[in-house]
Formats: sequence, structure tokens, C-alpha cells
Amino acid sequence: LVASVLALYYSLKSNTWDKAALKAEIDGKVNLIDETTIKRGDKGHTISRLAPMGKAMINGKYFEVKTNGEYVDQNTKIKVIEIDHSQILVEPIGK
Repeated sequence: LVASVLALYYSLKSNTWDKAALKAEIDGKVNLIDETTIKRGDKGHTISRLAPMGKAMINGKYFEVKTNGEYVDQNTKIKVIEIDHSQILVEPIGK
């Protein structure tokens, strides 16, 4: 019982948790899309299968794109239907 009380006391001391806590900072940021390089209506093709996200080439540049939940095969022609800060929504052409 005494050992349990002592263990509880030492575990609740603030500097005990400071030794175990992670002190690293995350300084990464979300990739924002430069809307001068891509715009609604631009066309391209898929590099990987979109299930529903994957890689595509649009205007000669690679982008991570997504669909409205549908699966699109590799090397399919696509069109940009919406750009929302960090996401590009596409649909297959001829749908």
C-alpha cells in the first residue's frame, strides 16, 4: 500500500511527466495549390489509379487529386471540376 502511494505521488509530480513528454514541434504545412498553375476545366490524365485519390498530371505537373468517390483507372483522361485550397476534385472525361 505504501509503495502504491509513493508511486502515485512521484508519477503525479509535474517534472516526472516532462521527462516522458515529446517536445518536438511540427513545422510542416499543407500543400496549398497555386491557382495560377491549375484552374477549373483544365484537362490531364491519371498517373495512378484514383481510388478515390491518386496522382494525375495536369498542365505538365503532377498533382494529388480525388474524385467524388468513384474509381478511375490509370491513364484515363480527366477534367478538373473544383479546386479547394489543398484538394483538386476531378472527373473522368466522357462520363
